[in-house]
Amino acid sequence: SADVFTQSFMNDIGVRTIEEMMLYIGGAGFAYDEANATVGNTQQGDRNPGGLKLRGLSASTMRRDAFLPGGTVATGVSTTFDIERVEAINGPQSLLYGNGGAGGGVNTVSKQARFDRPRSGSVMLRSDHYANGMGQLDFNAGGRTAAVRLAVTRERMGGRRSELYGDMLAAYAQLAFRFGQTVIRLTGRFSDYSRLWPSTAIVY
Repeated sequence: SADVFTQSFMNDIGVRTIEEMMLYIGGAGFAYDEANATVGNTQQGDRNPGGLKLRGLSASTMRRDAFLPGGTVATGVSTTFDIERVEAINGPQSLLYGNGGAGGGVNTVSKQARFDRPRSGSVMLRSDHYANGMGQLDFNAGGRTAAVRLAVTRERMGGRRSELYGDMLAAYAQLAFRFGQTVIRLTGRFSDYSRLWPSTAIVY
């Protein structure tokens, strides 16, 4: 079984991190759900987060385009601004992406430069109920043999623990070239994430 989340779905529910989206997967959770001695500083988005679990069992490291790493911007924070699909595959089907945890695996798909498309773009401005603002630009242009995709975001990431997250500036670009039946894609990504508190501090 698998849960597949498209870019339209992610925009509709307003998630900005993949960790937030795990709440929409039946049987998914994090190790910090357990009542143990470290639960105070191993919560979602923290510097030492618990591992992702699927069906109550450990999941493999989050992958990006079926490869490692998964595209995190900081420990416990994985942004969605440059991905167009998230696939959570449960059980042995996760072997599609190589060896992994017994519970399954999560794969993210980068935004693709599309061929044979006119120039198009979108601007998104959003604020959540924690008063964290976000501005995002997405652009695509594609001809018969070449295409480009650009995405830029500037945002304050946060959650119910107001001092835990921080500010992020990130950019993503993909160039694609088509030679007959062969497509070559070149991808680049930059992110600058500044936590409100340093990694050595524990905030309660």
